[in-house]
Amino acid sequence: MIAIIGAMRDEIEYLEEKIGDLKVESFYHIDFYCGKIGNKNIVLVQSGVGKTNAGLLMGLLVGFYEVDLIINVGVCGGVKDKVDLFDLVVVDKYFYGDVELPKDEYEYGRVSKAPRYFELDRSLKKTIKKNFSQDEYKFANCYTSDTFVDRDNYPKVKAIIDEHFKNDNIAIFDMESTAFAHGAYLLDIPFVSVRAISDLVPETSYNEYSEHYKKAIVNSSEFVLKLVLSL
Repeated sequence: MIAIIGAMRDEIEYLEEKIGDLKVESFYHIDFYCGKIGNKNIVLVQSGVGKTNAGLLMGLLVGFYEVDLIINVGVCGGVKDKVDLFDLVVVDKYFYGDVELPKDEYEYGRVSKAPRYFELDRSLKKTIKKNFSQDEYKFANCYTSDTFVDRDNYPKVKAIIDEHFKNDNIAIFDMESTAFAHGAYLLDIPFVSVRAISDLVPETSYNEYSEHYKKAIVNSSEFVLKLVLSL
Protein backbone atom coordinates (compact mmCIF):
# COMPACT_ATOMS: atom_id res chain seq x y z
CA MET A 1 0.00 0.00 0.00
CA ILE A 2 1.18 3.53 -0.80
CA ALA A 3 0.65 6.17 1.87
CA ILE A 4 0.34 9.79 0.75
CA ILE A 5 0.57 12.46 3.43
CA GLY A 6 -0.17 16.18 3.31
CA ALA A 7 0.30 18.44 6.31
CA MET A 8 -2.76 20.58 5.53
CA ARG A 9 -6.25 19.63 4.39
CA ASP A 10 -5.80 21.68 1.20
CA GLU A 11 -2.76 19.55 0.32
CA ILE A 12 -4.74 16.30 0.08
CA GLU A 13 -8.01 17.45 -1.51
CA TYR A 14 -6.84 17.17 -5.13
CA LEU A 15 -5.67 13.58 -4.68
CA GLU A 16 -8.72 12.62 -2.64
CA GLU A 17 -10.81 13.30 -5.76
CA LYS A 18 -8.61 10.89 -7.76
CA ILE A 19 -9.12 7.91 -5.44
CA GLY A 20 -11.50 5.20 -6.62
CA ASP A 21 -13.52 2.94 -4.30
CA LEU A 22 -13.02 5.55 -1.61
CA LYS A 23 -13.77 4.77 2.01
CA VAL A 24 -12.84 6.74 5.10
CA GLU A 25 -11.49 5.17 8.27
CA SER A 26 -10.90 7.18 11.44
CA PHE A 27 -8.39 6.49 14.21
CA TYR A 28 -7.58 8.90 17.04
CA HIS A 29 -9.59 11.68 15.38
CA ILE A 30 -7.60 11.38 12.14
CA ASP A 31 -9.34 10.46 8.86
CA PHE A 32 -7.60 8.02 6.53
CA TYR A 33 -8.88 8.01 2.93
CA CYS A 34 -8.46 4.52 1.49
CA GLY A 35 -8.98 3.29 -2.06
CA LYS A 36 -7.19 2.98 -5.37
CA ILE A 37 -5.34 5.19 -7.82
CA GLY A 38 -4.97 3.12 -10.97
CA ASN A 39 -4.23 -0.36 -9.68
CA LYS A 40 -2.40 0.86 -6.56
CA ASN A 41 -3.85 0.61 -3.06
CA ILE A 42 -3.71 4.05 -1.45
CA VAL A 43 -4.15 5.56 1.99
CA LEU A 44 -4.27 9.37 1.95
CA VAL A 45 -4.09 11.36 5.18
CA GLN A 46 -3.57 14.81 6.65
CA SER A 47 -0.87 14.86 9.32
CA GLY A 48 -1.15 18.38 10.64
CA VAL A 49 1.67 20.94 10.53
CA GLY A 50 5.01 20.44 12.26
CA LYS A 51 7.47 17.75 13.26
CA THR A 52 5.48 16.35 16.19
CA ASN A 53 2.37 15.79 14.07
CA ALA A 54 4.53 14.21 11.37
CA GLY A 55 6.08 11.74 13.81
CA LEU A 56 2.74 10.81 15.37
CA LEU A 57 1.19 10.22 11.97
CA MET A 58 4.02 7.90 10.90
CA GLY A 59 3.40 5.73 13.96
CA LEU A 60 -0.32 5.53 13.28
CA LEU A 61 0.22 4.67 9.62
CA VAL A 62 2.35 1.61 10.26
CA GLY A 63 0.14 0.60 13.17
CA PHE A 64 -3.02 0.40 11.10
CA TYR A 65 -1.82 -0.20 7.52
CA GLU A 66 0.76 -2.33 5.71
CA VAL A 67 2.62 0.51 4.04
CA ASP A 68 5.48 -0.16 1.62
CA LEU A 69 5.98 3.39 0.28
CA ILE A 70 5.35 6.83 1.77
CA ILE A 71 4.96 10.02 -0.27
CA ASN A 72 4.69 13.49 1.24
CA VAL A 73 2.85 16.01 -0.93
CA GLY A 74 2.51 19.74 -0.44
CA VAL A 75 4.10 23.16 -0.64
CA CYS A 76 7.24 24.75 0.75
CA GLY A 77 9.30 27.90 0.81
CA GLY A 78 12.29 28.27 -1.45
CA VAL A 79 15.52 30.24 -1.45
CA LYS A 80 15.50 32.95 -4.09
CA ASP A 81 18.02 32.28 -6.89
CA LYS A 82 18.03 28.52 -6.16
CA VAL A 83 14.41 27.79 -7.07
CA ASP A 84 11.54 29.72 -8.66
CA LEU A 85 7.94 30.23 -7.60
CA PHE A 86 5.80 27.14 -8.36
CA ASP A 87 8.83 24.94 -9.15
CA LEU A 88 8.26 21.27 -8.43
CA VAL A 89 10.97 19.93 -6.12
CA VAL A 90 11.80 16.38 -5.09
CA VAL A 91 13.75 16.40 -1.85
CA ASP A 92 17.14 14.74 -2.18
CA LYS A 93 18.54 15.33 1.32
CA TYR A 94 16.61 16.12 4.50
CA PHE A 95 18.13 18.20 7.34
CA TYR A 96 16.80 19.26 10.74
CA GLY A 97 17.38 22.97 11.17
CA ASP A 98 16.50 23.25 14.85
CA VAL A 99 18.15 20.25 16.53
CA GLU A 100 21.18 20.90 18.72
CA LEU A 101 22.49 18.16 21.01
CA PRO A 102 25.80 18.31 22.94
CA LYS A 103 28.46 19.56 20.54
CA ASP A 104 31.13 17.13 21.71
CA GLU A 105 28.99 14.17 20.66
CA TYR A 106 26.73 15.35 17.81
CA GLU A 107 26.96 17.54 14.75
CA TYR A 108 24.38 20.30 14.61
CA GLY A 109 21.08 18.95 13.22
CA ARG A 110 21.78 15.34 14.12
CA VAL A 111 19.41 13.38 16.37
CA SER A 112 20.68 10.47 18.45
CA LYS A 113 20.58 7.08 16.70
CA ALA A 114 20.27 8.79 13.33
CA PRO A 115 22.56 10.21 10.63
CA ARG A 116 23.19 13.91 10.20
CA TYR A 117 20.73 13.93 7.30
CA PHE A 118 18.41 11.54 5.51
CA GLU A 119 18.52 10.78 1.79
CA LEU A 120 16.02 10.05 -0.95
CA ASP A 121 15.56 6.32 -1.53
CA ARG A 122 17.83 5.29 -4.43
CA SER A 123 15.19 3.18 -6.16
CA LEU A 124 12.67 6.02 -6.03
CA LYS A 125 15.27 8.41 -7.39
CA LYS A 126 15.86 6.11 -10.38
CA THR A 127 12.10 5.81 -10.95
CA ILE A 128 11.67 9.58 -10.97
CA LYS A 129 14.57 10.10 -13.35
CA LYS A 130 13.15 7.43 -15.66
CA ASN A 131 9.54 8.64 -15.75
CA PHE A 132 9.90 12.42 -15.65
CA SER A 133 11.80 14.80 -17.88
CA GLN A 134 14.38 17.06 -16.26
CA ASP A 135 12.27 20.15 -16.92
CA GLU A 136 9.40 18.75 -14.82
CA TYR A 137 11.17 18.86 -11.44
CA LYS A 138 14.31 19.73 -9.52
CA PHE A 139 16.11 17.79 -6.82
CA ALA A 140 16.62 19.99 -3.76
CA ASN A 141 17.92 19.78 -0.19
CA CYS A 142 15.44 20.62 2.56
CA TYR A 143 15.75 22.43 5.91
CA THR A 144 12.95 21.36 8.27
CA SER A 145 12.11 23.18 11.49
CA ASP A 146 9.07 24.16 13.54
CA THR A 147 9.30 27.65 12.07
CA PHE A 148 7.46 29.09 9.09
CA VAL A 149 10.38 30.73 7.31
CA ASP A 150 9.52 34.11 5.80
CA ARG A 151 11.32 37.38 5.20
CA ASP A 152 10.91 38.43 8.84
CA ASN A 153 12.75 35.48 10.38
CA TYR A 154 14.93 34.52 7.41
CA PRO A 155 17.99 36.44 8.73
CA LYS A 156 17.98 34.19 11.82
CA VAL A 157 17.57 31.05 9.71
CA LYS A 158 20.24 32.17 7.23
CA ALA A 159 22.67 32.62 10.10
CA ILE A 160 22.07 28.99 11.14
CA ILE A 161 22.57 27.82 7.55
CA ASP A 162 25.76 29.85 7.15
CA GLU A 163 27.17 28.39 10.37
CA HIS A 164 26.04 24.77 10.11
CA PHE A 165 24.91 24.00 6.55
CA LYS A 166 27.02 26.21 4.30
CA ASN A 167 28.17 23.27 2.15
CA ASP A 168 24.78 21.52 1.99
CA ASN A 169 23.08 23.65 -0.67
CA ILE A 170 19.85 24.19 1.25
CA ALA A 171 17.24 25.30 -1.29
CA ILE A 172 13.86 24.81 0.42
CA PHE A 173 12.22 25.12 3.84
CA ASP A 174 9.32 23.22 5.36
CA MET A 175 8.02 22.00 8.71
CA GLU A 176 7.60 18.23 8.22
CA SER A 177 9.69 16.53 5.53
CA THR A 178 12.73 15.63 7.63
CA ALA A 179 10.52 14.25 10.39
CA PHE A 180 8.75 12.03 7.84
CA ALA A 181 12.13 10.97 6.41
CA HIS A 182 13.40 10.22 9.92
CA GLY A 183 10.40 8.00 10.65
CA ALA A 184 10.75 6.22 7.32
CA TYR A 185 14.45 5.65 8.05
CA LEU A 186 13.67 4.01 11.39
CA LEU A 187 10.83 1.95 9.90
CA ASP A 188 12.85 1.01 6.80
CA ILE A 189 10.13 2.20 4.41
CA PRO A 190 11.01 4.05 1.16
CA PHE A 191 10.01 7.72 1.35
CA VAL A 192 9.95 10.77 -0.88
CA SER A 193 8.79 14.32 -0.28
CA VAL A 194 7.35 16.14 -3.30
CA ARG A 195 6.82 19.85 -2.79
CA ALA A 196 6.04 22.86 -4.94
CA ILE A 197 7.36 26.33 -4.18
CA SER A 198 4.67 28.61 -2.75
CA ASP A 199 6.91 31.45 -1.61
CA LEU A 200 10.48 32.69 -1.98
CA VAL A 201 12.60 33.96 0.87
CA PRO A 202 13.66 36.55 1.70
CA GLU A 203 11.31 38.45 -0.60
CA THR A 204 7.85 36.89 -0.02
CA SER A 205 5.50 37.78 2.82
CA TYR A 206 2.99 35.44 4.47
CA ASN A 207 0.16 37.18 2.60
CA GLU A 208 1.87 36.49 -0.73
CA TYR A 209 2.35 32.85 0.29
CA SER A 210 -1.40 32.64 0.93
CA GLU A 211 -2.05 33.88 -2.60
CA HIS A 212 0.27 31.32 -4.22
CA TYR A 213 -0.06 28.12 -2.27
CA LYS A 214 -3.18 26.71 -3.97
CA LYS A 215 -1.53 26.75 -7.38
CA ALA A 216 1.57 25.19 -5.82
CA ILE A 217 -0.58 22.44 -4.28
CA VAL A 218 -1.95 21.52 -7.71
CA ASN A 219 1.60 21.31 -9.10
CA SER A 220 2.79 18.92 -6.39
CA SER A 221 -0.41 16.87 -6.48
CA GLU A 222 -0.25 16.36 -10.25
CA PHE A 223 3.35 15.19 -9.97
CA VAL A 224 2.48 12.72 -7.20
CA LEU A 225 -0.45 11.39 -9.21
CA LYS A 226 1.81 10.74 -12.18
CA LEU A 227 4.44 9.18 -9.92
CA VAL A 228 1.93 6.76 -8.36
CA LEU A 229 0.65 5.73 -11.78
CA SER A 230 4.22 5.10 -12.95
CA LEU A 231 5.06 2.66 -10.16
